[in-house]
Amino acid sequence: MAATWEEIKRLASDFQRAQLSSTNQRLAERNCHELVDKLVSLGLIEVIYTSDGRSYLTPEELSKEIMEEVVAHGGRVNLVEMQPALNVNINHIENASSRIIAEDEDLQMVLGQIIHTSYIEKICGDINDQLQDRGQITFANLTKEYDLPGDFLKKEVGSRLGTLVFGKVNPSNTDVLYTDAYLSRHKARIRGIFSALTRPTSVTAIINKYGFPEQVFYNLLGELIASHRLRGSLSGNKTTYTPDVYLAAQSDWVKNFYTQNSYLEYDAVTRLGVPDAKQYIRKLYKNAIMLNACCVSESCLESLAVAVEECLAADSFVDAMTVLPSVVSPLDGAQLVQMVVKSHKQAIVLCDTIITTQGFINKCAAPFEEIMDEKARKDMKMNSSMFADLSDKRSLMGATGDESQSRKEERKKKAAATSKSGGGTQGREVRSKAVKNKFKGRGGANKDSDDEDTPPVAATSKTLVFLRLPEIVEVIEKLPQLKDCSSVMYEEIAARLERPLRNKYQEIAKSLFMESSAITPGGVNKRKQQAELEEKVNALYSNIKLFEKSVKLIADDEDLQTNLAKYLLKTLCSELFNATLTSLAADHMVTIPDGAFDTLEGRAKIISNLPDSIKDVTGKVHTSLNGKSLEAFDEALLTLLSPKHIGILLKKSDKKRDRQIQFNHRMTLIEQLKSENADGTGDAATVFHQCVVVLFGVVTQSMLHCSGRMIPQIVKYMQPHLSADNYDLIFTCQDLIIQQVKGNIPAGDERLLDSLDKVKQLAFTLKKSESFATA
Repeated sequence: MAATWEEIKRLASDFQRAQLSSTNQRLAERNCHELVDKLVSLGLIEVIYTSDGRSYLTPEELSKEIMEEVVAHGGRVNLVEMQPALNVNINHIENASSRIIAEDEDLQMVLGQIIHTSYIEKICGDINDQLQDRGQITFANLTKEYDLPGDFLKKEVGSRLGTLVFGKVNPSNTDVLYTDAYLSRHKARIRGIFSALTRPTSVTAIINKYGFPEQVFYNLLGELIASHRLRGSLSGNKTTYTPDVYLAAQSDWVKNFYTQNSYLEYDAVTRLGVPDAKQYIRKLYKNAIMLNACCVSESCLESLAVAVEECLAADSFVDAMTVLPSVVSPLDGAQLVQMVVKSHKQAIVLCDTIITTQGFINKCAAPFEEIMDEKARKDMKMNSSMFADLSDKRSLMGATGDESQSRKEERKKKAAATSKSGGGTQGREVRSKAVKNKFKGRGGANKDSDDEDTPPVAATSKTLVFLRLPEIVEVIEKLPQLKDCSSVMYEEIAARLERPLRNKYQEIAKSLFMESSAITPGGVNKRKQQAELEEKVNALYSNIKLFEKSVKLIADDEDLQTNLAKYLLKTLCSELFNATLTSLAADHMVTIPDGAFDTLEGRAKIISNLPDSIKDVTGKVHTSLNGKSLEAFDEALLTLLSPKHIGILLKKSDKKRDRQIQFNHRMTLIEQLKSENADGTGDAATVFHQCVVVLFGVVTQSMLHCSGRMIPQIVKYMQPHLSADNYDLIFTCQDLIIQQVKGNIPAGDERLLDSLDKVKQLAFTLKKSESFATA
């Protein structure tokens, strides 16, 4: 190494002597190149060759020339533009620029350009001049003008706000710069324009008319409203300005009118410029009664209530339209009437707005009693064969009905295991639509039912007609208490009287015929029939009460609880009521057509033919079956079974007997499961249904009565009460069955059969101690 250094020193001295010597001793250009190459190869010097290769320079010289270019271009130069001037490869220029920028804090590299702080301060001065001249400037325009990134300009200008640039950045839009004078000028214009407004005005129209910058306009307007310098508000997604003076005028008019008249028309309020009159009135008067076309105060309702109470006390009638304000339409009047009569069960509504009582209607029936007796005696003399035919057919119907009921009970007993072991296996319900009556009153419904196909007894009853509806109307029109009433009211009262008058007439006619001919109704052994009915009712009622416990148990899932209650009402509760209604129909000689219990209308038609003493009580049970309250059904049923009506004694609850029923219920299901052969052809859903019912009984220690469509909800309810493995097994089987029903997997899929077998084994072996349930 020492020899090499000595050689270098010698070569250097030779080079110096060569330079100082005369031209005769100068080194050739080639020798100079070789000498420099040697020094470079030894790493003793670092040089950069020019692009043409004829000269070279050191990195320090390149940095110096780059700085000179930056100064020459006013503090901003592009690297690509420097390359021809420096005659050096662009890579060397980029490397040298990076070193310079790292060492000098006043330099920055932006999009391949070297920018000096002096240049930034210069353009900031230009920007400030433009800002003071215009009042507002956007960075988007500055980006186009100076060909620099917007973020870079925002950063550099933002750091010099208050020093070189005297302005502010819009908080809601950082792309905008403005001055305080600019804001003050626009704020004063906005304040003046909006202070002059006296009615709702479009904000967009003001912006377009006066040329306000939209962003600045909304900010300034919001500040003025928030500081209460402008008394008003923006609505409709800030599209409309409404002065407070306009709202105050609206409110004063509405309050004064409502105070004086106790009502408000929606159209009148809308004409004041209120878009939603109902919502506006509801905010002002929370206790106002909102109707279809207007609203009224509680004092109007109280006045109507007083008139109704006086009417009910006097067994008279009152037309609500004569008590209510004249602006109340008949439709709204009917709504108010319904609100009042809710607390008066004895009230009867005619023509939607006329309130009366049953006592008043009975008074209207008084003139018919003398006519009834005379007509019955006259008809018996003229048509005695018709009365005899009526009596024979009713007697025959009683015996035939008992035999038919016995056959029905035998068939039901054979299917008892299925019908009482879990709510059926098909999981389908049949809904029937209600038939609209011609008249709103009870008489209209009765008239329609008379016009339909009825059994032979009803056909015979049609022969014994007391008076037709027009004839009844003619008599009613002559009553002094109904003077000057409308024809519609006459028709409604007549419709309500038609059936009671006809039934009473038929009873009088039958009684007269029986007295004259000494005919007594015959029948089968009533004691035996009553005992069988009592046994069946007690069995069904015990099952219903046990199933009801499981319904009440599911209190955290209201939807499932409601569905279970409805299903229980439509199945076992309906079966119990049908058996009771069959016995009542036989006692009162009412024929039950085939399939009458299949529809609500058919059952209602049977009830309508019962005597008035039992009709209302039976109707309440029928109505409760269409609802969702088991308590309502239980209350109505107990009233019907009381000694006052049917006289069936229900057995008291016995825990030992209930446990035996639950045990038999579970054993019946397990025996059915053992006999089932789920081959994937449609029985898989039935088997899974029965398994879930068994598992539910083990988990909750109660009996479940549900349809197939409720099974997924039951499975979800049992999740917290089962181990994770058992729940996963049940859920997987359920999912496979759903896929099979949808046709996504074949009928005999091995996964489904294997999963179903595991669920069956779980149903056979699961014990209460293995679940997380509490009885």
